[in-house]
Amino acid sequence: MNLPVCYENEKFEPVYNYIHQAQQEFGASASSVMVIQNDRIVFERYHGFHHHKKGALVASDQSQFNIYSTRKTYVCLAMAMAALENNIDLSTPVYKIINELGKIELGEITLCDLATATGPKYFGKEQFEREGVQGFVVKALTGKVISQYLREKILNPLEMKGTEWASITTSEFSI
Repeated sequence: MNLPVCYENEKFEPVYNYIHQAQQEFGASASSVMVIQNDRIVFERYHGFHHHKKGALVASDQSQFNIYSTRKTYVCLAMAMAALENNIDLSTPVYKIINELGKIELGEITLCDLATATGPKYFGKEQFEREGVQGFVVKALTGKVISQYLREKILNPLEMKGTEWASITTSEFSI
């Protein structure tokens, strides 16, 4: 991202302290905080290492981590955006959008339930994970897999060149 930098460190120190404390409590190897306000970076701090083993690299603005909880957030965002761009109310039951699973497997789970990651984690006799169902929704509404949709709608417009949506899968509905 090419955003101007105007650090206001003392103002965001409590946020950094909270994140750093959480890093220690959860036993994470690293933590970072970046605050963007009014289209400029006002705070940026990195702490820790890439892993707990000897010789690990120090975390920096060039570090990349596979963070599953962040991935879930992106998947939920993509699915909600796809619905809203198609003027589909988030209270719509998912079975009305996708063909891969029906009302029996999905029940009355709504797009809102998927977007907020509430309700069941697995669906149908094949035990599709929630992310897989969200992938079906994005594909049905946009014709694209989640990774492609996110690159077009989020990563590329924000010029996020130091991030990557990487997945290894053989499914046409990959995220």
